[in-house]
Amino acid sequence: MGRRRRFTIVELLICLTLLTMIGSVLAYKGTAMIQSYRFSSNVKALEHKLHALKTMSIVYDADVEVTCKFEEGVLTVSSFTHERFPLLHKDLTLRCDSITPELSSFIIKPTSAIQYSLIIALDQRQIKIKI
Repeated sequence: MGRRRRFTIVELLICLTLLTMIGSVLAYKGTAMIQSYRFSSNVKALEHKLHALKTMSIVYDADVEVTCKFEEGVLTVSSFTHERFPLLHKDLTLRCDSITPELSSFIIKPTSAIQYSLIIALDQRQIKIKI
């Protein structure tokens, strides 16, 4: 029986170099994918919160004031009402490049048929929210 031929150091270095190059490309693309996923996930959470506020407003027949602050690439959305119902107190924050239209605050009324539209953009990607 013959001896088994083992890998040489050069062959191992070539394999490690190829694996390193593939890993660096995947890491570069992976961070962009993660950032895109976080953005769309945060926008969906914002949309969910605004729809929940609209539902609470209708159920409890109360006005809800929604305040949007956009400073240094971060959008912070908070809500307030004078009524006593389980309002979602947690403020939502998300990183974005712009928000259109630039609202400082708006009021969700239970009897109002007015729909608000927000367009939130990050890195050439835009998501539209209808409330």
